Amino acid sequence: MPRPVAWMLVVGLFGLASASAMVSCKSSSPTTDFHGVRLGMSPGDVRQRFKAPPGSWRVTSGDEMLVDYSPDEGAVPKVRFEFHSGMLVAIRATVDAHDPAAAPAPPREVTPGTVLAREPADGNVAVTWLSRDCPTHKDEADRLVGVSSKDSR
Repeated sequence: MPRPVAWMLVVGLFGLASASAMVSCKSSSPTTDFHGVRLGMSPGDVRQRFKAPPGSWRVTSGDEMLVDYSPDEGAVPKVRFEFHSGMLVAIRATVDAHDPAAAPAPPREVTPGTVLAREPADGNVAVTWLSRDCPTHKDEADRLVGVSSKDSR
């Protein structure tokens, strides 16, 4: 039987927590997280609150800050956190398909502020959780939701 806590780690990708009133990437809808992290967090909050086995971090700065996490071992083979204007707007993770956290779930979960997509990936599950309000990720989020660019205007 899957552990409820482990299942909630993946299910937690459904929500979007507002950490700021930034208009460009504001968030809505709220309650759950991915390994202690919610969209809308600052980079410092992500590093502090991310619950994962020991691993390494790599930061890439540019127009957007990318923070990659790779555990030494564990259920989450890799995670990328993407920030826009200092706010977490995307999480991309590969979760071991045999881990209880990868229990079957709908391939798309949509809220007014987020979209979560799950897809098989080489024996694992690729999880993408995006803010639908962030201009950087809007086209990708719309594609995942199934909305064409002209429909969303």
